Amino acid sequence: MFSYEDRMLAVKTYYKCNKNLIAVYNELGYPSPNALRGWINEYETNGDLHKDSRLKDDAADVFEKIGIDVPTAVRMFFKAVVREQQLPFSTYVKRVEKAVPFDPDKLVDVLKEMTVYRSPVEGEDKNTIQLLPLDYDKTAPRDMYIQLVTKIPAGKVASEKDMLGFLSKQYGQKVEYFTVAPLPLVDEHGKDIPYWRVVLERGGLGDDKLYSRESRYEHLKNEGVKLALRGSSDHLYKVDGLSDFKFDFSTMKTLND
Repeated sequence: MFSYEDRMLAVKTYYKCNKNLIAVYNELGYPSPNALRGWINEYETNGDLHKDSRLKDDAADVFEKIGIDVPTAVRMFFKAVVREQQLPFSTYVKRVEKAVPFDPDKLVDVLKEMTVYRSPVEGEDKNTIQLLPLDYDKTAPRDMYIQLVTKIPAGKVASEKDMLGFLSKQYGQKVEYFTVAPLPLVDEHGKDIPYWRVVLERGGLGDDKLYSRESRYEHLKNEGVKLALRGSSDHLYKVDGLSDFKFDFSTMKTLND
């Protein structure tokens, strides 16, 4: 979820860039064109953007801890409603003499356990990639994306375009998308999945609910990646000398069932 200030900055940048959606993303590293269209429509209709509610912020904080964002949580809820043909939880309130106090930390632990990534490659071979069946035509599954991210070593980076180009060669067909689904924060050994090593096509540092631009900057800097300011902004960074730090997936061994 983006703050009011983040959304207003994107709207103002949209007009500064002559109403070019892609130019806004290239300059700020966010948001998606569809999200920006919604903000522009709201701004032009109401003359302002809504302020974030406390409830939504609190919910977004919980979602962030388990590795998903608000739109993903809403999609999951809608899909569950359609699948169950009812609310996916009971609204029945049972009277009890002594209620068990709600422990949000335990809920986070349970949900995190449900979203832990487990590698399909036996023996944790860092030089081997297991190709997974495509979800749809031209769409690779979520776990294929995560698997590629875990193969990027410290001191190297890659963009989604790099990953899709590599997969297109391996599958022998054009692969253009990754399935949109919640992303786990850790692997089965409790190690952080290095999403910070995924950069924009031209080496810019993006900003999302998993890792902010500032967090990506600190991680990459500590791993020895050379960074520089992007444009005139004092908080937008890019990889300096991208070709020197870009990871070459073609060096990996691939397995295909």
